[in-house]
Formats: sequence, C-alpha cells, structure tokens
Amino acid sequence: MCGICGQFNLEPEHTVEKEPLKRMKHSLAHRGPDDQGIWMKGQIGLGHTRLAVIDLTANGHQPMSNETGSIWITYNGEVYNFQDLRKELESKGHHFRSNSDTEVIVHLYEEEGIQCMTRLRGMFAFAIWDENTKQLLLARDRLGQKPLYYYKDKQSLFFASEIKSILASGMVEISPDNEAMYQYLCLGYVPHPKTGFKGIKKLPPGHRLIVRDSHFSLDSYWSLKEDH
Repeated sequence: MCGICGQFNLEPEHTVEKEPLKRMKHSLAHRGPDDQGIWMKGQIGLGHTRLAVIDLTANGHQPMSNETGSIWITYNGEVYNFQDLRKELESKGHHFRSNSDTEVIVHLYEEEGIQCMTRLRGMFAFAIWDENTKQLLLARDRLGQKPLYYYKDKQSLFFASEIKSILASGMVEISPDNEAMYQYLCLGYVPHPKTGFKGIKKLPPGHRLIVRDSHFSLDSYWSLKEDH
C-alpha cells in the first residue's frame, strides 16, 4: 500500500504551492512508511508515500520519471505482469534503472499513451503527467481495488488515495453531501462517484480521467461485459 496525491492548476501561469502539497503528502504517511517524495513543476505537483515491496532500493523512489524527465508518475498498486511487459519494452529499446513495476508503467505510457492501463494486470491507482502535451492522466484498476478520489473547481484539480489528503490541502471547501448521506443510510454504502463530501468524487473502477488545458474527459477503459 502506497499513498498518492497531487494538484493540477488549469492555468499554466498558476504555479502549485509546496506547503499544501506537503500537507497532502504527510496525511498519507501511514500508507507509505518507507519513503516520501514530492515533484513540482509550474502548474503540476505530485506527491507520494512509499511502501517498498518489489524494488526495495532507492531506485524505486517516487514520483518517478522517464530518462528525459518528460513523463512523471505517482503510483499505488501492484502490476502482476510487469516482468513480461518489461521484456517487451526492452526489446523495443526502452532502458530501465530500477526493478520496479512503477517504471514499467512509465515506459508503457511512452509506448502506448493513454491506452497503457489496458495492458496492466493487477490493482492500481496512478497519476501520469505528460510534460510534452501538458496532460494529466488519472487511472484506477478494473475492479477498483485501489482507491482514488478527486476534487475539481474552476481553478484546480486535487486528487489523492484518501479523502483526508484532499482536505489536508486546506484549499477545498468542506461541506456534507446530503444525497450521499441518504444513499449510505439506505444502502449501507455510497455508490460512486459520490462521497460524503460535496465536490469530492471517487474515480469509478475501470475508468480514467484525462485533463488537458481546462478540459476534463472521464471514460471507461474496461467493462466486465466486454471482457471475453
């Protein structure tokens, strides 16, 4: 279990501030006792707390980038077929500096773009920032084993593994969602995309959220009916 968080400002000239991102990251310390990291550049900031499982060395530090620093990821999960994917990517000329499944996702994104998650077999939630296209990609595994929440307003998008991380930013208005409360009392849980807070949503299982400029695109990349 790791923790991921981040902030994306829709206006390029609106730079991310470090202190709110640090608060978001620190609130997830219990999810990743082995390491913590922040990467920021202009309008984007990514945070990570790490529970080292596959690559126990410092090479697995996150947020992680490709060789040129044009693709960055913060990732929580485990990809069971990462070794097969790595061999395929190495045959295409990709070079690795760690033994982590995280780096496999980075290079797979370089090769296949936003379709990369369709090749992954496992449980995951991640955010990928593409410096070349100024695009942010959020994705969650097919059955939603790994959590991912987000909040957006006219200025920014916040995301995290836990709701309290979004609230820890101090930049999100806190108010209850009465409809979600009603759903919980009737059903015993809150169906996605709602949570108990207005404006804070769960990314549905098997979905990806793409943000570019000020445009948001949420779509399903997998469904049980289509998987034969």
